Amino acid sequence: MGRVVDGRVNGAPFAGIVLTAGSVLRADDAAGPVLSKKMEDAPIAGWYTIDGGQTPEDDIIEVKRERPPRLVLVDAADMALPVGAIRLLDKRDVARKSMFTTHSLPLSILIEEIEQSCDDIVFFGIQPGDTEFYNPMSPEVFDAVDAVYDAVAANDFSHFVRLGQEQ
Repeated sequence: MGRVVDGRVNGAPFAGIVLTAGSVLRADDAAGPVLSKKMEDAPIAGWYTIDGGQTPEDDIIEVKRERPPRLVLVDAADMALPVGAIRLLDKRDVARKSMFTTHSLPLSILIEEIEQSCDDIVFFGIQPGDTEFYNPMSPEVFDAVDAVYDAVAANDFSHFVRLGQEQ
């Protein structure tokens, strides 16, 4: 897991931090931690990841200290979409809708705190199917994790749809 050294991460200029949230014990809620593990196993030049687990608010201090050019936040979010669907969210989506969360602090508050240190926040919600304890993550959510990983590697999020703007 790379960190910023002399403005570089994994041999490239610092592009950003991927902060994930979720529980590895709850099937599809593990989307965030699985992405974080994938990035640790196959680092992306310019990026590093923080697995926030069930308490991503505990990692706010590190994000504020590093002041990333871009922060990508990834979590399972019940958006009433097909399993594995990916949508771009913002804090209003999280505050307005009673989205599934396993976290002790609402993600809208986490985003408000981070906005003070990062001008560009990209928040991905991945639609879970099963969030029961000890069940495996679904193939559709694994595919979604791969799609987000590829987007981070390309530093291009333009092909993702914002929640509510589906066609």
